[in-house]
Amino acid sequence: MGADQGLAGWARGQASPIRLVYWIHGDHYFDTHKLVRRLQEAGFEENQAEAISEAFKEAFNQAELATKCDIERLEARFDKLETKLSGEMTLLKWMPGILLGGVIGLVMKAFSPV
Repeated sequence: MGADQGLAGWARGQASPIRLVYWIHGDHYFDTHKLVRRLQEAGFEENQAEAISEAFKEAFNQAELATKCDIERLEARFDKLETKLSGEMTLLKWMPGILLGGVIGLVMKAFSPV
């Protein structure tokens, strides 16, 4: 049976021979056919199983899911930021001492008998 015949049968109310894998985010996908099959095996009727599958698709569409890759990129950015801030904090720790040394040097020069 060709795809056109299957779609025509589906339009007449027959069971759809075509199930799509629904892409969610990046490399992650949601297999609607597998969900419908498992629900039918558990005792749901086909129209109930398909309605549940549609509800899952809508929920996944509304959710903003973070992939493992997204989390790894954020961790790398945090590590880079931490390294940068650590260097800046080290500089800030030394600045008061350097300024104090400069002020002491100027005061000593001003009051020295040379």
